[in-house]
Amino acid sequence: MVETHISLSVNRLLNEDTYAIPLYQRNFAWTYDEIEQLLNDVADAVQENRDNYYIGTLVVNKENDIFKIIDGQQRTTALNLIALALKHEFGFDRLKAVNLTFPARKKSNDNRETIAHLTRCQQRLDEL
Repeated sequence: MVETHISLSVNRLLNEDTYAIPLYQRNFAWTYDEIEQLLNDVADAVQENRDNYYIGTLVVNKENDIFKIIDGQQRTTALNLIALALKHEFGFDRLKAVNLTFPARKKSNDNRETIAHLTRCQQRLDEL
């Protein structure tokens, strides 16, 4: 087993690699309270001019260029949802594409594909 510990930026998490939520992971269960706490923590870090803000641990297993999430899927999913909301509502351009898949949950993957398609359509409309 190879263990590698790196600091991963949110930008890299959202844009540079592909992640999958395996079947054994529970469904996304964060509520408004957990998401609000995450946003408040990030806002506090920005206000305090911190060079780095550590958001938590993400444990993955790489298989065929896809990182299967072992721990940290709630936070990773929340960050993707927040980035999608920011992109849709405010034109946040740091999210290039949705890179989170749910291979064992067809409905979740279908919803993700619909969101990705709508995002591409919105980008085309913005270019007109």
